[in-house]
Amino acid sequence: METGRVPVILSDRYVPPADPAWRACVLHIPESRLAALPSLLAEADRNWPELAARASTYWRENYADDRMARTLVRRITALLPARPPGIAHCLNKLRFALRQSTRNSARFVLARLRR
Repeated sequence: METGRVPVILSDRYVPPADPAWRACVLHIPESRLAALPSLLAEADRNWPELAARASTYWRENYADDRMARTLVRRITALLPARPPGIAHCLNKLRFALRQSTRNSARFVLARLRR
């Protein structure tokens, strides 16, 4: 996405993030439509430059080096309920979010090192 690539997600069980901007910059195709994949991609090709621009913009606004911390805090905050439960519950959610973020960051760094 950083370089304007459009993610193509082939899955029947995929649950996209609640962020409408995410849905506007990816192509989600259910597994049940696998046989139609070539024609679906050809159809999407008409809008590919626009999808690619949205994907790149989404990356810059959420995952660029200067935005990653803000995105992380926003996502951790979204995990917390409106009415605070006990501190143990909050710490557990925070631990999970940080673990996921660490894995994603490690993948990001490894991908950059492989370039």
